[in-house]
Amino acid sequence: MALAIWYAAQATSPNEVLISEKDSTDGDIVPRRMVLARDGSFLIAGAYQQQGYISRISACGKTLWTRRYLFGEETDLNSLAELPSGEVVAVGSCLNCAPGDTTVKALIIKTDPAGLLLADTALGHLNLNAQATDVQITSSGKIAATGQAAWFASLSPNHAVLAIFDDMLHLENWKEHDHFYYDNSQALTQTADGGFVLTGWSSPVLYAPGKAQVFRTDAAGNLLWKYTSPHSNSHFNDVAQTANGQIVALGDRVFDTTALYREIYLAVFDAASGALLAEKTYGSAADDFGESIHAVGNRYLVGGIYGEPSQANWNRRDWVFRLDDQFNLEEQYFRDGYLFAHNLVNALPLSGDGRIFAYYSRTNFFAAHNLLLFKRTEKGYRATVAAAPSNYQLVPRDLATNKGTVTFKGAMADPLAYDELRLDVWRNDALQQTLYDNAPQSFDFAPQITAELAEYHFRLSGIKGQAAVLEAEACDIVAGDAYLIQGQSNAVAGLPIFDLQDTVDHAYRHYRTPFVRNFGLKYDNDTLYAWHKETAQLFDYADNISGQWNRRRFWHCPLSLRMSSVSAAPTAP
Repeated sequence: MALAIWYAAQATSPNEVLISEKDSTDGDIVPRRMVLARDGSFLIAGAYQQQGYISRISACGKTLWTRRYLFGEETDLNSLAELPSGEVVAVGSCLNCAPGDTTVKALIIKTDPAGLLLADTALGHLNLNAQATDVQITSSGKIAATGQAAWFASLSPNHAVLAIFDDMLHLENWKEHDHFYYDNSQALTQTADGGFVLTGWSSPVLYAPGKAQVFRTDAAGNLLWKYTSPHSNSHFNDVAQTANGQIVALGDRVFDTTALYREIYLAVFDAASGALLAEKTYGSAADDFGESIHAVGNRYLVGGIYGEPSQANWNRRDWVFRLDDQFNLEEQYFRDGYLFAHNLVNALPLSGDGRIFAYYSRTNFFAAHNLLLFKRTEKGYRATVAAAPSNYQLVPRDLATNKGTVTFKGAMADPLAYDELRLDVWRNDALQQTLYDNAPQSFDFAPQITAELAEYHFRLSGIKGQAAVLEAEACDIVAGDAYLIQGQSNAVAGLPIFDLQDTVDHAYRHYRTPFVRNFGLKYDNDTLYAWHKETAQLFDYADNISGQWNRRRFWHCPLSLRMSSVSAAPTAP
């Protein structure tokens, strides 16, 4: 069981998607960055053993594809971005990948929307190490990357690097910036005036504690100002520009000279002069780490790791929180679990105020590792949504047509907020139809879905100009019939323990079928009645332990040909 707390009064109960997949490689899969694609899916870059990888995950958390890339002897991918064409660029490093050069080189690759390699380039000084750590698409459609490059053979001191490419990966500009002996750039953002900000850390000598660092440049990459924190053991891992133009850098640092633990560290700078305007720290009396920050209107969404567990025998937590316009903590969300340590990679805002968000995390307990995607949505951002399905909902089928009706209904307080409303319908992750309402003062969509072994995904968006704003979403909807099974422990009918080698196709062998649903409370002290998939999170039983009897009927009764889902109320043990 995981603990989830959201300290904010919500007008409607949120929709949540939690997908936890076991890493069968015992930790060889290391995700490093997740970004939101234009179609609502997610792209993830990372490392798998000696290879870099990119995965595309659907808006509902299903892995659509994974591609691995190997250049030279070893390849890592640290970050990625989507071009307007739908093509993907990713950056990282590769070992012994440049002709006549056996060192590590900065790497940038481009793929088509399905991850098939189109182009690649390795960069760095001859026989000296280099690495790319972050990438962004600029306002002019160029590709901007940052990282570091060694510039001298003796102990390989680093310069922070800003590199600009065209969409064919031809290098147009390469700028190096330094303050101390080792300057390492970890994150990049483009400012409203077309310039750039690079953040990371710098160290005066080899093995000395790092100090958080910022470089601010103009559009050509020329240095305007730089800042290195006086705090030892400090790092910046991400950067954003506020609505009023200030620069906000986020990372972590040792709390003070006497403490042995780290806290999330935020610093605010004047964009023109580089003057330090404010510093803030957040966290527990344990090691906390700041991984990502996004400006959302006049608020900020932060993703990090909270060092203190919620209870004994648990471990560190995923931590997503929202800051107000003065960088004070407003709302926060935690997730942890028994024994497993949670290591949030980064968090993404899915709405203009940051209340809707997603994050990716890697959890581990010794050799056991899992990969976790969490997504939270709400019904209505600018619209008042009167009716919409919840994630995993079972829609009753019409016995005559074998179809169920899915309803999205509501109204707009401001009829000029959008040019139109759009409802996209996916079947098994393939776009099936798109419905429009061109007069969105009120809206009423009622598409029908077939009762079959298929899952449907719905996404309601408000369209203004070229921008789409998510208003409601529902994942893995099915149509079918419902059964109520009354019983105590004799209705559970769990997996057999008396004959693990039994190969007979019993009903209980299908406990992970994705088409069965149940409704109710999920765990002790839960107060939110919701739809759940019968599939459990890495356990043998369903979320609500509705038992195997209904599944036996589902899989073996002749009626199973006519239904796509079974719902059962939870029973007392």
